[in-house]
Amino acid sequence: MDFFERQDQARGRTTLLVVYFVLTVLCIIAALYVVSVLIFTKSLSRPASEFQWWQPTIFFWVSVVTVSVIGIASLIKIQALSGGGGVVAESLGGRKIEPFTQDPSHRRLLNVVEEMAIASGTPVPEVYVLPEQSINAFAAGFSPHDAAVAVTQGCLDNLSRDELQGVIAHEFSHILNGDMRLNIRLMGVIFGILVLAVIGGGILRSLRFVSLSGNRRNSKDGGGGGGFIIAILALAVSLYLIGSIGVFFGRLIQSAVSRQREFLADAAAVQFTRNPGGLSGALKRIGGIGLGSRLESPHAQEAAHLFFASGIRSYLGGIFATHPPLDERIRAIEPDWDGRLFNSPYAWPDSALTPPKLPPHIKPSPITPKATASPLEMVFAVGTLSASALEQATATRRSLEEEFGLALRGPLEARSLIYALVLDADETRRSQQLGYLQTEAGDEVAQTVRELYPRIVRRDRADYLPMIELALPALSQMEKSFSERFLHRLNRLVEMDGKVTVFEFVVTRLVRRHLTLRNTPKAPPSTYIWSASVLAAPFSQLLSAVIYLSTQNPAEAERFFTEAARTSPVFKDHLKLVPAAQLNFAGLDQSLDQLARGAYGLRKQVLTVCAHAISADGKTSTDEAELFRAIAVSLDCPMPPPA
Repeated sequence: MDFFERQDQARGRTTLLVVYFVLTVLCIIAALYVVSVLIFTKSLSRPASEFQWWQPTIFFWVSVVTVSVIGIASLIKIQALSGGGGVVAESLGGRKIEPFTQDPSHRRLLNVVEEMAIASGTPVPEVYVLPEQSINAFAAGFSPHDAAVAVTQGCLDNLSRDELQGVIAHEFSHILNGDMRLNIRLMGVIFGILVLAVIGGGILRSLRFVSLSGNRRNSKDGGGGGGFIIAILALAVSLYLIGSIGVFFGRLIQSAVSRQREFLADAAAVQFTRNPGGLSGALKRIGGIGLGSRLESPHAQEAAHLFFASGIRSYLGGIFATHPPLDERIRAIEPDWDGRLFNSPYAWPDSALTPPKLPPHIKPSPITPKATASPLEMVFAVGTLSASALEQATATRRSLEEEFGLALRGPLEARSLIYALVLDADETRRSQQLGYLQTEAGDEVAQTVRELYPRIVRRDRADYLPMIELALPALSQMEKSFSERFLHRLNRLVEMDGKVTVFEFVVTRLVRRHLTLRNTPKAPPSTYIWSASVLAAPFSQLLSAVIYLSTQNPAEAERFFTEAARTSPVFKDHLKLVPAAQLNFAGLDQSLDQLARGAYGLRKQVLTVCAHAISADGKTSTDEAELFRAIAVSLDCPMPPPA
C-alpha cells in the first residue's frame, strides 16, 4: 500500500470513527431515556398501573439534549485543536523547544527530528517536551505543516540517541500515514462522550453546596423543593454513571482505532532506521523503569490513543488497551528476545553533551553533487522514509550546521538566509537588492545577507531545499505582521530584476505556504474534490508550465503534453495545453492551491503525469527537479530528496 492509498484509507477510518461515535451516542440516549422515564414517573408519584416505558415526548427531548450536548462539546474541542499539533502538546503541559536552543538534550532531540524531516521530505515539525518523568511521545496535527512532535522529559533523561531516534521514527510513521488527522478528531469525539460525566460531576458538586443552604427547610415547609432536589440529584448521579459508560465506549473506540497502527508504526520505524535495537531498547526501558509510560496530565485520558506507549492505566482488561502489550511489541521486533528489560537510564558519555562534530570524511566544501533520481522514482518514494535517505539527511544536516550554524536557527539569521538564496548572480543587480534590504530591513540584515551569499553559492543546489526546511522553524517564530513584511520584502527582491526564475518561485512558494499555514492554522476540509473535470483547468495550467520547462517548440510541447496526459486514466480527456503566453507564476500559485483540495488518488495522478512530462525529453534539469518537489509539498505529499 503506497502513501496515497494510506491517506484515503485514513479517510475511511474517519468514517468508521463516525459510525462508532453514532452507536455510542445511541447507547447513551437509550440509557438516559430509561433514567429520565423512571425519574419523571417517580417525581409525579404516579401509580404503577399508569407507568409506561414508551413516552415519545421524553424520548424526543432526551435525544435532542444529548445529541446537542455531545455534538457541541465535540465540535468545540475539535475547533480548539484546529491550531494544530502545538495546541495538543500545550494542553498536555508541553513546552516548545526554540530552534536556537543551546540545551544539549534539547539540541540532540531537535537534530533527530530535523534529520527525519529532511529524509522524509516533510516540513520540520514543532518540537515540545512534556514535564513528565515517564517515557512517552506523540505526534499531532492536521497536516505536516502544523504538525508537532512531543516527547516526555523521561525520554531525554533515559534514552540513548539510537533509542530516541527509534521513538521519533515511530512518530514520523504516524505523520506519513495520515494518522494525525484521525487522532485529533478522535480527541474531539472522546471529549464529547466524556462531557456527560463532567456535567454530572459538576451538578453533584453544586448540589452539595445547595443542600447546605436551607433546602431541608424548604422541603419541611411543603414547597416541594426537597423532591425537586432529589430528582436533580438522581439525574446528576445518572449523568455521572452514564458518562462513565461513555468512558467505557471511549476506551473501546480508542482501542479499535489505535492498537494495530502501533504495530505498523513500530515496523516502519525499524525500516526507517535500519536499527531494531533502537526502538526495542526504548520499549525495554519503558518496561524496566518504575514510571513506565504513564502520564499525570488530566488530559491524558482523551489523548490516550496519541501516545507512543500506553499513557494511562487500563482497568478494563487488555481488550480495551490503547496499545499492544510491551512484550508483544518487543518480540515483534526481536523474535529471540530473552525477556530482560532495561531498569536504568542510558548513561550519556560526556562527549554526547555537546553538539556532534562533523565526521572527518565529510567536509563543508567543496560539496559533491548528489545523485538525481528519476521523477517517477520520486513519485514512488512519496510518503516513505528509507535508511539510506536518513543517513544522507544526517550527513546533510551536520554539514549545513557546521557551515551555517546560527543562520539556520536564529530568526534574524534565518530571514537573511532566505534573502541570500534569491540574490541575483549579477553583481550590479545584487548590489541593488542589498541596497533595498539595507533601507527596508536595516544594516544588520543587509550585512548578514552579504556574508551568507558567497557561502551559499559554494553549496550544491541539492542542499538549498534542506536549508529552507531547516530555516522554516526559526521563520515560524515571527509574529504574523512581521511575517507579512518579510514575505513582502522577499517578493520585492525576486521582482527587482523584472523576471522570476523557477528557483525563485520555488523558494517563495515553499516559504509563503508554510508561514501562511502556520499563521492561520485550520483543519483541512472534511471532504475532498473527487472529480477530475473540476480540477482539469488548474491541472492544465500546471502541466503546461512543466512542459514548457522541457521545450519551447510548440509542436514538441503539444506532443509531450499529449503523451503525459495519456498516462492518467481519469484526467486524459479533460486536459488541454495552455499557450505559454497565458502562463505566469501567480496563476501557477492558484492552480497548486486548487489541486491541493483534490483527493489523494487524484494528487497521485497529478504527480505521475508531471513526472512523465518532465521525463519526456529524456533528462531532468535542476529547475524541473526543484519545481517537482515544490509541487509535491504543495499537495501535502512528502517527497524525500533523491538518494
